Order: sequence, then C-alpha cells, then structure tokens
Amino acid sequence: MNTETLSTPQGAPVSADWQRLGATRGFQPPDISELRVALFGRPGCGKTELLMQIPDALVLDYDIAARSITRQVATRIPMVDRPNQPVWDYHEAIIKKLEDDASAGHRRFSRVCFDTVDRWFDANGRKAVATWNAGENRQKNPGSKATSLLGIKDEGSLWAQARDAVFRDLARLTQAGYSWLVTGHVQRERSKAAGEAVDYWMPTLNYKMAAHICSLSEYVVNLNRTVVKAKGTKVVNGKTITFDMPGQTCEYSLLLAPTDDQVDVKMRIALAQQRIVFPQFGGWGFFAKAYAEAC
Repeated sequence: MNTETLSTPQGAPVSADWQRLGATRGFQPPDISELRVALFGRPGCGKTELLMQIPDALVLDYDIAARSITRQVATRIPMVDRPNQPVWDYHEAIIKKLEDDASAGHRRFSRVCFDTVDRWFDANGRKAVATWNAGENRQKNPGSKATSLLGIKDEGSLWAQARDAVFRDLARLTQAGYSWLVTGHVQRERSKAAGEAVDYWMPTLNYKMAAHICSLSEYVVNLNRTVVKAKGTKVVNGKTITFDMPGQTCEYSLLLAPTDDQVDVKMRIALAQQRIVFPQFGGWGFFAKAYAEAC
C-alpha cells in the first residue's frame, strides 16, 4: 500500500488562492469505481462474464452475450433494434437517462460498460448509413439504398461520424460523473520481422480508434483464457514420467504487463501483480483487490 499523503511531498503547501482554482498536490488515487478501463480479449475468453460481476455496473450488451452468464451482479440491457426504434435511438435514450439521473443527484449506477465497442461502432455505422440514405442519397439516387459504409462515396466522413459518436458518449458519461469500461475483441495477425514470421494479437477495431480509447483509459487490460490439462505421474523402469490425464480446466488471467504476443497494456498506478490468475468467476474482485493493495 502506498503511504504517501497530501503533506508528504517536499515544498511549500499549495496556497489557498491556487486551491480555489483546483490546484493540489500528492498521491490521490481514485476509487476503483471511478476507473476508466479498456478490456481486450479473444472472443469467448470471458470478457462478458467479468463485466457481469461488477457491482453497480450497467452493461450495454451489444454482443447479446450476457443472457447466458450465471452468477450475475451487474444490470444489463440487450442492445437490439426494437419495434419502431433502432438501437441507436435506444442507446441515446439510455445515455440521456444516465445524464438526467446524475443531474438529479441519484445515479443508480457508478459504471457503464459497453460490450463490445466493436458492435457499438457497427450500430453507429448503421445509423450513419440510414441518415445518409434518408438525406443526400435520396436526393442524388432516388430509389437506391446503401446497406453498409463500404462503397459509399462519403464512406470516410460517415466512418468518422460513427467513430466520433463513441468518443462523444464516453465524454458525456465522464462529464456526468460515471466511470466506464469498454471491451474489445482481438485477433491473431502475422507480420515478418527480420525475415521471421511473428504472431501477435491486435484489436479487431480500427487500430487508431482502439489506440484513442486506450489513451482515454486509466487501465488497459488483456483477458486470457488457457486450457489446462490435468497432469499425472508414474514410474516406468525407475524413472518418473509425466502424462496428460483425462479432463481439463480453464485458467483465466488478467495481463497487466506487455508480452510479445499481446496488445498493449497500461496502468496509471502500477500493481504488484502483472498477471492476475482467477477462477471462472470473480475476476473483477481479484483486480479490485490488487488495485486496493497498490493504493
């Protein structure tokens, strides 16, 4: 635990006139409920399971994955089109409700989670296309409709609209006093370095967009799931040998240090553990414990 206080740093105290302008000094770590987090991992590695274990969290379930999770603590909203209401309108209603609750002084949730940002961006892209079809495209090409961003003459500007909508809503939540957690998928890619093929993990989201989300986050964490086979030993001709036994288990881990084959990580406050191993359930609790010990 860090023992530094506001009076620990050397030098004169911050004067009252500068304090009135917000000037301060010293180690003042935020509570874990205030952290902005980006969580990356392969599809099926347990991202949604971890989200659904966060107390006081609202999960906007764009992947429609949370309904199959047991031992849920968080509140979830399936982010799908509804009769006469596309998902992007419903999304806006949710963000507005969160802002209204904050303005009224009774936030029901402390953290808003987006699972995943990949599907959230896709929804924003569909909105941009629908708006384009109803406006400029109708005027120029009556009777024709685009179905995706691909191939549209204004693809770049529409893509930017979809991207900026993500950043705008994250800023709105931060301004309203909410923390957030964004999940994203990664995929294995291969490059050649010094003539040798190297496999590494990259976000499936546009890299610059993913990088900006990481820059807004206080922690960027990778979630990994590894299949562990049971091991047995036996003595053969006086030698002990190890062999795989029937059955296997899954080991879950949060990676907080860069490795050769993982996407980047980030820690505002360094944790003692660079790899947090946990059972299928309880991952957020293990992360919270490590963070509390670091503070």
